Order: sequence, then structure tokens, then C-alpha cells
Amino acid sequence: MTLYFSSQRKEGQIIFHAVSKDIPPGIPVDEMNLVPIKITIYGSDDCTVKDQQELLDKRIKRISSETYAQGALITQADIAILLEESTKTISQHITSLEKKGELVPTRGKMEGHRSWDKPQEKKILELYLKGYEYTEIKRKTKHSCESIMRYGKDFERIPILTEDGFDDEYLRIITGISEKTIREYKELIKPILLRNSKSV
Repeated sequence: MTLYFSSQRKEGQIIFHAVSKDIPPGIPVDEMNLVPIKITIYGSDDCTVKDQQELLDKRIKRISSETYAQGALITQADIAILLEESTKTISQHITSLEKKGELVPTRGKMEGHRSWDKPQEKKILELYLKGYEYTEIKRKTKHSCESIMRYGKDFERIPILTEDGFDDEYLRIITGISEKTIREYKELIKPILLRNSKSV
């Protein structure tokens, strides 16, 4: 694990090397492709939280989301080291966040699959389809604009690839998204697919 500072980082940020999210399970550590990413350890709005538990939740979500948005996945152990907490504490906080419908992408949970079938993501995508601006979706869902843009980008690939003739199995291979999630995406975008087919 390599950790260093860079002149390109903003105040409160570090440069950290995390494993690319494209690396499948079973690859030896010394053969993994590490991606340099910027992580915000201290944010300007961290002082607005009401207690230490909320602060830790906020920082865990930010670190995992920033890592994923930059093409990598961080482990719970890495988060624990960065935030100077025990792995057990980080795991407990992530479990609690997920029970509330929060999306916390870490390597242990995402490695080898992409299943984002949680109500919160569906809410984000429904607002996205209705034409809401990123800032408005952020306000309604409490997710970062980076996360919302990422979900929207993944989501938009499904109708394009479907119209190109790819079936669900090939969509899974191409996008890394589970077939279950692809089917759920198609249900959300069915009106778009129908409208496009009629216009041909």
C-alpha cells in the first residue's frame, strides 16, 4: 500500500493507491493494478456534524465514494488505517449505513460482482430519468454529485447496448453489472426503449 502527498491535492486530501475496480477476485496482490486516487480525509463541512458517530459515517461514505468514482475500490481495512479506527468499528458503521439504504462501495463487498439493487439507487435513477439536476438529486438523496453521475453513466449504457443487440448475459460481461440489476434497469427505462423503437 503506497500513500503519499501531492502538490495537486486540495487541503485535507491525500493521494492513495487502491486496487482498480476492474481487477477480478483471485488475482495475487503483487499483480494487481493500483490506481492513484485523491481521497478527502478532512472536508470543509466536517465540522457541521452533530457527533463523532455521524462524522465517522460521513468520512466512510466520502472515502469509499471518491475511490469508486475514480475507478478503484478501497478495503475496509484501508479505511480503518486512513481514519485511525479499528476494522471492526469500520465494518459496524458500514453495516449500519447499508441498513439505512446507503451505498458504501468497498472491495470486499463489490469484488467480483456489481449488484446495486437497493432502494436508494432506484430513487436516484428515477429522479435522474425525470430530468432533475445533479444538485437537486443530491439534496433529495444526500449522495454526492460524483456518485450520482456515476450511477447515471452506468445506467445510460443499458439502453444503448440493448439497442445494439446485446442480450443480458453480454451486458453483464461488458458492464460488470449483475443480470438482476440489468433487468431492474430495463424496467426503469422500458418507456425509453419503447419510445425509441416506435421512432425507428
